[in-house]
Amino acid sequence: MAIFCLFACALLAADGEAPLTKTALGTDEAGDRWPKAYQWESARYVLRTDVPEREGEELIRSLDRLQSAFFEEFAEIIPEERLEEKLVVYFYGDHKRFESSIKKVHPGMELSDGFVNTGDNIAHLFRIETKLKGAVVPDRESMFHECTHQLMNTLLGGERDSAGRPHFWAVEGIACLFESLDIDNDTHTIGKRLPGRFRVVEQAAARLKKIRLADFLQMTQKEMLSASGDPKAPETNYIYASLLSYYLCAVGDGKYKRSFLTYVREIYRGKAKSSTFDETIGLEVEGLETDLRQFIDRIGKEIDRNERQRE
Repeated sequence: MAIFCLFACALLAADGEAPLTKTALGTDEAGDRWPKAYQWESARYVLRTDVPEREGEELIRSLDRLQSAFFEEFAEIIPEERLEEKLVVYFYGDHKRFESSIKKVHPGMELSDGFVNTGDNIAHLFRIETKLKGAVVPDRESMFHECTHQLMNTLLGGERDSAGRPHFWAVEGIACLFESLDIDNDTHTIGKRLPGRFRVVEQAAARLKKIRLADFLQMTQKEMLSASGDPKAPETNYIYASLLSYYLCAVGDGKYKRSFLTYVREIYRGKAKSSTFDETIGLEVEGLETDLRQFIDRIGKEIDRNERQRE
């Protein structure tokens, strides 16, 4: 457990934002000395991090905005009052400390850009640098992704219960959708900005178009993450899940968004059957598969155009 120093300060926010409390920390999750680390606390989150103060404040504000956006999207499906606890997030300033701590506290955990431990529902992330002009810092997208899992776990039972069942793509798909969260002063949007994951759509287009949607919808977690002779298969499946979620929720007038969110809720509740996608979304699978292939081409061209504009 982290050791707290004996002083704290409250930061009063401007423009009606909730106040934050910042408390000095002594150690990280593994019990190792953690210089310059603080615990930031809002009404919704506890953030433990060693990034500079301004960045830490921006991170916890972003987490609060994520939760606001989440409940706005799920307003008619998941009541906000069901969330009774503050969610805990570790955000390490560098990958080495992240790796060192995780290996001690969660041995055997496959290290990636971040994860939520389903045992204690704590999110673990680290700073990721980017040199892409005009791009959202990738660690923010990772944070939005993992902390969406964290919210879903808290409210609907956790992916540890859904991992062995079909439809696992949507567990990842909903988290991928929230990677597109865009925060601008007092406003935030979901699905208006293309997530960074889409940068590789054009390169992966041939692999993506080989996926049979009917089979993909029924995948378990093990099947979705299996290389099955193709080391790029897990990445391809994640991109496809992201594209499908984005297509259903953000393309056109978003008329399938509510149906998709209901579908995700049923998966987490363990009530999804093989026919649940057809019954809930109301789309014919073969036609949707064709539309997705066309969408893949459009996204690839749009990303390419955006990249040229940044140069």
